[in-house]
Amino acid sequence: MFVTLNLMNRRDWFFILAPLFFVWIIDQVTKQWASGLTQIFFVGPMGFVLHHNPGVILGTFSDVPPMLRIVSLSTGGGFLIFCFMIIQYILPPQTLLLRSGMSFLLGGILGNVTDRIRFGYIIDFVIFRWKQFISPAFNMADALQWVGYFIVIYCLIKDGKRLWPEQNLRKSFLIDPKFQFKYALKLTSFAFCFVSKVNMGVNAFFKQIQQ
Repeated sequence: MFVTLNLMNRRDWFFILAPLFFVWIIDQVTKQWASGLTQIFFVGPMGFVLHHNPGVILGTFSDVPPMLRIVSLSTGGGFLIFCFMIIQYILPPQTLLLRSGMSFLLGGILGNVTDRIRFGYIIDFVIFRWKQFISPAFNMADALQWVGYFIVIYCLIKDGKRLWPEQNLRKSFLIDPKFQFKYALKLTSFAFCFVSKVNMGVNAFFKQIQQ
């Protein structure tokens, strides 16, 4: 298993890593073009409009000082690259399509991370309109990430036996049923008590405000 890298030739590595650089370059070039947009226009159902999306999820990182944002996101991006290489090392050499799908994913993620490091926001510019429906704005990194998701899911279904040998205890969900059920019951009970306490506290807080 751990001699995978030695079994990969240069041609294989080209097809593995080329999608990563392709996605990142296409994403950055199209965002550079979109930065010059001054108004919305449509080509059929597809529309183009410049939109700055600050933060990551629910606006997080949008108010972080630039230096801290750069260090944090650069570290996160480096960690993703490290995980990517470790997984590439472990995967069987026959799973070339799966490896390429992971490159699509990483390329899209790094494209958006690059925006957050450079500008503090992500450049989105593509929307779709269908009758009264208008989709949220997105970019090429987002779109090509979905290509990677579909490739990975397809390969996990198609080549599952190569990735997960038949005689492998980890394939079984319940290795030690008694311990697992006991531990799951404890976690569920703790979560229920915690949520109940929080809910009681929130209700008491709102009652005080209303009074």
